[in-house]
Amino acid sequence: MRTNTLLLAFVLVCTLPVLAEAVADALAAPVQIFTATGDVTAPVLHVSPPQPVHSGTCRAQEHGDATLSAIVDAEGRLRDIYFVHPLATEMDRLALMLAEQDRFTPGAKHGVPVPVAIALKVTLRGCWWESQNPDGTKAYVLGLTDQPRQEMLPPVDPPSTAVLTSGNGMSDPEPVERVDSPAKPLFDRRTALPVLPLQKSGAGPGSAYEVHCDVDRQGLPENVTLTKCPNKAAGEILLAAVRRFRFKPAFRDGRPIVTHDAIQVAVQMPF
Repeated sequence: MRTNTLLLAFVLVCTLPVLAEAVADALAAPVQIFTATGDVTAPVLHVSPPQPVHSGTCRAQEHGDATLSAIVDAEGRLRDIYFVHPLATEMDRLALMLAEQDRFTPGAKHGVPVPVAIALKVTLRGCWWESQNPDGTKAYVLGLTDQPRQEMLPPVDPPSTAVLTSGNGMSDPEPVERVDSPAKPLFDRRTALPVLPLQKSGAGPGSAYEVHCDVDRQGLPENVTLTKCPNKAAGEILLAAVRRFRFKPAFRDGRPIVTHDAIQVAVQMPF
């Protein structure tokens, strides 16, 4: 009983700040967004503290640049973060985590701090390490092999106004009923989805697979599930592909929001 009580207390302590932040985001009003031109100064990225770097036997290496769109608010924090050019790997989540930790000297107009739109390129070098789950089974963990590098770039299609939000929005207290602009994939679905040939699918021509997922307000797919699956092995291939999808999130009243997406794939004949 004592263990359960402590666990419940821990969950409440961790969850309440997230819920409070979600409520605050839901009540926020649109603000004017500036770009670093003319009498508006650019934000200055502070030097980030060193990140933990792993060493040892590397099972698989990953590296590359992820470019994010964001707004540096008047307090020097990144808000409304989403992808412009993702890596389409788990390194994207690492890039988001690092960006959320960033702090800036905010941009200013006539000496007064203002929200300024930017793009941020995050360069990462990482590796998958072998680890163990609590039950002793094998697991793989993604970690950095070198310190990340970040570079501010001019913003891509900056908004004139926006509602400043934090996090991925999965704890938002309000349901999505209307969108001004739907989530847009940052890829061509026709080429990003795997071919599921007949000999792998175990299904005939015209058989369809369907995947449902939530697209969070940072453009990542969450709660990815198969809702129609003629063959389990082929379904796992499709699930792995969809988890690598990245989106420009949906917006409503200037606020990035969580939406639900349905993805349908028909079995393709091998040539």
